[in-house]
This record gives sequence, structure tokens and C-alpha cells, in this order.
Amino acid sequence: MEAVADDVVFSSPFVPVLTGDPEQVTIEGLSAFRAYIADSMRRVPGIRYAIDAAFVSTQTMILVSFPG
Repeated sequence: MEAVADDVVFSSPFVPVLTGDPEQVTIEGLSAFRAYIADSMRRVPGIRYAIDAAFVSTQTMILVSFPG
């Protein structure tokens, strides 16, 4: 998690599972992101994350991962 900024903004169609809000698909902040990853690991033992594509601008990096 060292490479993740404190002000990370993370979007996923699975965010509502963690937040309980079906309209919320984005979480903000490193602690919320860590909680999301920890929850994923509890729910799906052995889950692995892989980057399928990356897009970079001057202030933003987008990592794309497809289920598979």
C-alpha cells in the first residue's frame, strides 16, 4: 500500500457491498481503500488482483482490472 496516496479515489462496481449503499461505487481515502481490500480478502480467500491496463496523466493514474 505504500504506492497508494492518502487521497486515493477508488471506483468499483463492488464498492456497494462494502458500503451498503447501492448508489455508491466510489470510495475515497487510503483507510477506506485498505478496508475495501481487507473486506475482499475476507470474503474471497485467495483473491488476486492483476492490472490489465494502466492510464497515466499528470495527476491521475487509472488501473483497470477485469474479473477473470
